[in-house]
Amino acid sequence: MRGGMRASPPDKVGLASLSTAVRRAGGSVAHPGPALDDALELRAAYIEGGAGGEATSLGFECLREDVEEVMGLFAELLLTPAMPQDKLDLAKAQVLNTLAHMNDSAAAIPRRKLAQLLYGSSSVFARQPTPAQVSALQRDDLIVHLQRWERPDAAILGVAGDFDAPAMRELVERTLGGWRVAPGQPAQPPPVPNSPLPPPPPPGRVFLVDRPGMTQAAVAMGEVGVSASDPDMAALDVLGDVLNSFGGRLFDRIRSREGLAYSVSGGFDTSPVDHPGLFVAGGETAAPAEFLSLLRASLQEAAEAAPTAAEVATAQEEALNSFVFNFASTGAQLQRSVAYALLGLPQDYLFRYKAAVEAVAPQDVLAAARKRLHPCSQVVVVAADARSMRAQLERAGWDVVDMDLDGPA
Repeated sequence: MRGGMRASPPDKVGLASLSTAVRRAGGSVAHPGPALDDALELRAAYIEGGAGGEATSLGFECLREDVEEVMGLFAELLLTPAMPQDKLDLAKAQVLNTLAHMNDSAAAIPRRKLAQLLYGSSSVFARQPTPAQVSALQRDDLIVHLQRWERPDAAILGVAGDFDAPAMRELVERTLGGWRVAPGQPAQPPPVPNSPLPPPPPPGRVFLVDRPGMTQAAVAMGEVGVSASDPDMAALDVLGDVLNSFGGRLFDRIRSREGLAYSVSGGFDTSPVDHPGLFVAGGETAAPAEFLSLLRASLQEAAEAAPTAAEVATAQEEALNSFVFNFASTGAQLQRSVAYALLGLPQDYLFRYKAAVEAVAPQDVLAAARKRLHPCSQVVVVAADARSMRAQLERAGWDVVDMDLDGPA
């Protein structure tokens, strides 16, 4: 169902995730939480759901002989969720605990702050819920959110398994045929919120997040990238395989030869068709100035010279060897098919992508890198002990700017 985390209002960030969690934990009106769990356990079945970036999901799995009963429970949970207050209180407590420990791992900080700088702190692609927002959410907020976004004309249903197709169609129509848009909602589904890109920060800056006592620095540098439908995506993914993994350029040069980091990586995210993902490179190091210099130089080389035919062949082999895992289970294939339909991607997208990867030549990688990779203007975020690392970065010529850990970028 279209919506997902991007559908949470600006003053209620986290609403979508809480809504789906409380619905599943609380069960339906007819089968409240424990009763639903017992009914599913009796049949070795499950119903699960969640909120992704731009969609909310709800699905089940069961034995063939139990599909009518489980489909009924699934419909109850979708159409008449109980949304009990005690489950909301528990879910809020869990989210607040997560927020309280969000910065315990310094390695995750630069990536999160980098997204805020590139997308904007209030962007639907980078915002974070605050404890005050989560604490203020009420049961009615969750109900209104589900009524607004979960509607049959903005949903895709997929069913896979061993069944008679006409009988399954009849069962679906019998259990879900009465699903209607909630009273008071507009005739057309609302568009999924999007956010314009802000101007990028000036190049040459390091945004430094102070983490007193750290002996190493967590580093991320990046820029706005491409969407999943971009024609350069296959070439850029091949470039990612050239840069990464054992034997990749970044690993070989920065870790193996120079010993500046235990792990280092860089590559382009893929995202849905309506907004670009990010290019992000980085790692953890005790020498962030040297690390950044070598990382930038390595990326600049990739934007100036084509990889060798052997590098491309190795990258293509890695990508194609992993292709089989897209078909590891019927459930994974079904989820992908439903997602493609919901996001407007062709059903053969994966096979088109495979063919595109197979056709990539070294000059294609260089052309895509020249167009999409700009190391000298990328944004840099470092989480480190500012007292011990600031001078090192400034001596290397970086303009160091302090960044608040908890506030917006």
